[in-house]
Amino acid sequence: MPDIVKVGDIMPQLKDDRLHIRQAAALALGHIGAPAIPELIRAISDPHSEVRQAAILALSQIGKEAIPALIETLAEIGDKTTTISVLETLGRIRAEKAIGVIIERLVDPEKFIRRQAAITLGQLEDKRALEPLRNLLKDNEPLVREAVVSSLGLLQDEKSIEDIISRLQDSSRSVKTASIQALGRIKSEKAISPLSSLLSDEDPEMREIVIQALGKIGGKSINILVNNLADPDPSVRKSVAKAIGKIGKTAISKLEKKLKDPNPDVRAGTLLALAEIGEEDAVATITKALEDKEAVVKRTAIITLKDLKAESAAPSIAKKLITEDDDSVKSACIITLGELGRPETIQALFTTLDSPNKSLRIATAMALAKMGEAGIPMFTQALSNSHPYARETAAIACGQLKHPDLIPPLIEKLGDSHPYVRKAVIQALIKIGEPAITRLIRALGDGNLYVRESSSEALGAIGKPAIPHLIKALSDSHPYVREASTGALGKIGREAVSSLVHALEDDKWYVREAAALALGQTGDQETAAPSLIKALTQIGDYHPYVRKAYVTALGQIKSKDAVPALIERLSDNEWYIRQAAALALGETGSQKAVSALAKALADSDQRVSKAATEALGKVGSPAVSQIIERLGVKKRETGFFGYTSPVPIRTELMELPEALPEELPETPLEQFGVSSPYPSYPPLYPVPSSERGSEPTLQNEGALEAVNTRLSDLDEKTLRYVTSLIPPGSNWTKNDLVKRLVENTEEQRKEIKQRADLLIDRINQRLQMIIERIM
Repeated sequence: MPDIVKVGDIMPQLKDDRLHIRQAAALALGHIGAPAIPELIRAISDPHSEVRQAAILALSQIGKEAIPALIETLAEIGDKTTTISVLETLGRIRAEKAIGVIIERLVDPEKFIRRQAAITLGQLEDKRALEPLRNLLKDNEPLVREAVVSSLGLLQDEKSIEDIISRLQDSSRSVKTASIQALGRIKSEKAISPLSSLLSDEDPEMREIVIQALGKIGGKSINILVNNLADPDPSVRKSVAKAIGKIGKTAISKLEKKLKDPNPDVRAGTLLALAEIGEEDAVATITKALEDKEAVVKRTAIITLKDLKAESAAPSIAKKLITEDDDSVKSACIITLGELGRPETIQALFTTLDSPNKSLRIATAMALAKMGEAGIPMFTQALSNSHPYARETAAIACGQLKHPDLIPPLIEKLGDSHPYVRKAVIQALIKIGEPAITRLIRALGDGNLYVRESSSEALGAIGKPAIPHLIKALSDSHPYVREASTGALGKIGREAVSSLVHALEDDKWYVREAAALALGQTGDQETAAPSLIKALTQIGDYHPYVRKAYVTALGQIKSKDAVPALIERLSDNEWYIRQAAALALGETGSQKAVSALAKALADSDQRVSKAATEALGKVGSPAVSQIIERLGVKKRETGFFGYTSPVPIRTELMELPEALPEELPETPLEQFGVSSPYPSYPPLYPVPSSERGSEPTLQNEGALEAVNTRLSDLDEKTLRYVTSLIPPGSNWTKNDLVKRLVENTEEQRKEIKQRADLLIDRINQRLQMIIERIM
């Protein structure tokens, strides 16, 4: 009897004082099965809805064996939410035996119960529910009428047609919509005429719903649907096409006549409908439409041929691409030819390689790449085209194809005179990857400057096998090659640090800049950081861009040894160097930077002061940034900061974590070095005497987190005093705090609020002292 034992083990938990334990116990019983039903039925009477809902869910998992108990329960429940949940469950487990008790609920005084009863009867699909449901069609509540109509549609009874049709004129839009959809499910031709009268509705969404219903009915609705191919709304026309497509082959003859309609939208809609039907005969008819005078019709024909995967139409589409003037049609041709993938159409695609329209060129590259190896000879030829656009497009296509045979012609084009062609070639070689490394390394010795420069860039993106060759390129006679090599080595990693350090002495400033930034990317603390500090302080640099690069790189490395040098750059003549220095100091996370950053808040350039504020938020703790925000610190014309009175904590700044941590950190609030102005009020946390009166340290991020954490279950007013509920020295969970709040009387709440206001004043005074000290 293992199941009975399991139920016995769980039963005591259903009486536990803690809500979440009872809830978990109910869910666990659902996995046991039928033996758990009596206990779950008792759990439906639990005072908390969470437990009741868990019990009902568990019963639904047990399934049909729970039906008798659920029926009995439904007759006795007085709670609205629980009644609705039981009705939902009976529908979910298809409880036909419950028809009688569910029908009784159709006359319940509560509208939501009537609604759910109607929905459940529709799910059960039992004809015994037809008459009771029809009697409810005139219910005063729209949401009830909507549910009734939907359920009648699911029951698919011809006798209900007239009743549902009567609801097409309902004052509620949702009831009208449900009625249309219900008639579509029943598929009776009696509904065609009433439904077609709604096609004059001003709302295109309503017309679309009607079209979908007529498409399901089919038969005589075909004429109405065909006539609505001219609907002014594109989405409705598309729905018409889909609806006709569902009717099938019998509609083709009527559609072919519409291809001669004077309205181009009708002709385009007709093509969509033919595509939906998908018959082979339709392909030939759609292909003829390529000669239509209107772009919208030609474009639609091409797209539908693509959707039909009509390879037989590829030659006609290729011909249209060559002769067409409209770019939107040409674009459709290119995309479709790529999808069809017929090699004989490659020559036509090459006619748009040098199009002045960039989107057409990109589409051409993508289409050619889909042709596979068949296009390689043409790609090689196109890379030598006299027009740079054509060469660029061919290179993009090579990158998409990623075939090793394309490496030699791409290498040849690394020295192309046009930079955008070189860029496309580099990207193509990067995509091809390791197979291209050998040829790229050889190209580092090419006599053409552009070839060497481009090869360096490509090798840097490919990876570590290229490191020795890139280091060698750092000695190239041309600075552009040296610059490209330094950038490439920075992307690869730390193996090239010593060579990059040597490049800091290059005679060209842009090479030194690239070397500094590359060293920053390596993140090397041992060699790169000291070298950058030396370059910034002992050697210096006349070029401001290089100084900025040194500063930025030290920030990327997060070197604490660089703090003095970075602080010195806060006085640089150039604002962007001061800005970079402030941001870099923030990255170091050093407490030694606080004072200098605080002074930088008064910088004459707003961008520098903003960077200093961000940096303070990273140094030690987010606390400094929050302090400045909360005190409403504003810049004065005199160049320093201050305020006139403590500012209350802003409500929006309380919106921090979603819930309290499991254990609140024991962080002494007295660490901020200020004695309490309210001796009768105990400190938030106990403070060792050795720590009192010390300089403020913002190293512990837990203090402000604990004070500011948002409790998602509480309203905003409660947030102002909830932190005062934390007893001295205690680790409280969120549940403990919520429980404490629930137990408080109104008098206790008022007292707690007063204490909370005092606490807020204390916090503001501490924040004020911190600002004064760091300034």
